[in-house]
Amino acid sequence: MFTPQEQEIFDELAPVVQGLGANVVDISWKVSHGIGQLHLIVFRKEGIGHKDLAEIHRVVAARIEVMTNCESISMELSTPGIERVIKNQWEYDLYLGKGIKIMLLDGNDWEYGVIQRVTDDSVIMLQSDENIKEFPRERIRKAKLDPQQD
Repeated sequence: MFTPQEQEIFDELAPVVQGLGANVVDISWKVSHGIGQLHLIVFRKEGIGHKDLAEIHRVVAARIEVMTNCESISMELSTPGIERVIKNQWEYDLYLGKGIKIMLLDGNDWEYGVIQRVTDDSVIMLQSDENIKEFPRERIRKAKLDPQQD
């Protein structure tokens, strides 16, 4: 999902951000006219405040300046948002206990619930009627966070 340079930046920054108590969810990087533009999406189950984002920005800015050859760097930090589309398989683990909606490859309707457990092969969620359903990852077409299910 990442370009090779984004993957390199992700691999470098993810442990740094984890050391600050958060997780890197997504990253985008581009260079235009010698200016690097970094967009970093970070998450923590307990939530992230302005002070947390400021600390992450301070630490990441120093690291990214060392990693790149850009004259200047523009950085944007944000959280996943309330209806984030899940782009990476490992994100399911981050969102354990969070509301989610899943659309399967062979369906046109959303399945709603709360992520209870994640395995290598499937996502298990508790639905509002107290049923537990298992969804094989290869059958998931699209998944989004759904705060109405929290």
